[in-house]
Amino acid sequence: MADVQVAPVRSGGTPYQAPVPTDVRVVGFNMPFFNLVGFFIKAAIAAVPAAIIVVIIWAVVAAVLFGGIAGLGGRHA
Repeated sequence: MADVQVAPVRSGGTPYQAPVPTDVRVVGFNMPFFNLVGFFIKAAIAAVPAAIIVVIIWAVVAAVLFGGIAGLGGRHA
């Protein structure tokens, strides 16, 4: 598992209210190398179907736009 260390940044409080953390800074990240490699392999595999879906959407949009533009200037019999 990954170890993430954070250091809260505290703001000044009122006399009746304790200071609360308002911001978090990551000061360390420790993850074993092979777990990181496994994560990147899974991300790459998950990107393939996402890329296919994006290409299909772009193809449909391009067909509608360019088909409509081409139809405006064509001759009709």
